[in-house]
Amino acid sequence: MEQRFSEVEARFDKQDARFDAILGALDALAKDHEVEEHERLAMSHQLDRHERWIKQVAHDTGTELAIDS
Repeated sequence: MEQRFSEVEARFDKQDARFDAILGALDALAKDHEVEEHERLAMSHQLDRHERWIKQVAHDTGTELAIDS
């Protein structure tokens, strides 16, 4: 009986290790996603800022900007 419990415990330990590996991989993916989301947000703000600057320069110089569809 003791040997059987030891075998079951060994199987559970193996499954725990697999779950830990999966959770570690998921955590890494979530962190990568978070970093990319922050970078995308920063790039969006920078693009908005550049667009405002371009419009201001166009206004100040009397230049009409063409709008592409």
